[in-house]
Amino acid sequence: MGDFYARTFNSPDHLPIDINVFGSADSDVDLIFDADVQSELATFNFEISRNSKDVTMNKLGRILLCFCRENNMIILNGRSFSDKASNFTCNDASVVDYVLSSVESLKLFSEFRIIDLCPLLSDKHCPVTFAIVTPVVLQDDNSGDTQCVNKVDPIIT
Repeated sequence: MGDFYARTFNSPDHLPIDINVFGSADSDVDLIFDADVQSELATFNFEISRNSKDVTMNKLGRILLCFCRENNMIILNGRSFSDKASNFTCNDASVVDYVLSSVESLKLFSEFRIIDLCPLLSDKHCPVTFAIVTPVVLQDDNSGDTQCVNKVDPIIT
């Protein structure tokens, strides 16, 4: 998470696989394309394709997208919860502040939002907020019984 000074437009951060082209049982394809990315995104209510109000792509954006593809990372901006339109994060003109997640960690996110610019927090960057659900085991001191509950931890950057 942070200011990457990367502008990625709507370009994909993972390599989508077309089952109609490659077939569903080709194990070699799974080595090249991560077929699980699309199903994981759908399972946890994330859009498969990202949206962005920022229509610019720069060199750092291409580098960030390449990093995501090579490391099985997903950009949450423009595909999740309250930010499906990918609101601007800087000067009301660009998206340069991102939250990335591994595919395996998508299940931990319960919220993602870009908040309107607040001059008390920054001169040009909007706060990026998200919440992570963490399992917590509670133990009753009297009976010794344990219970697993989910705790939501909001994070503002």
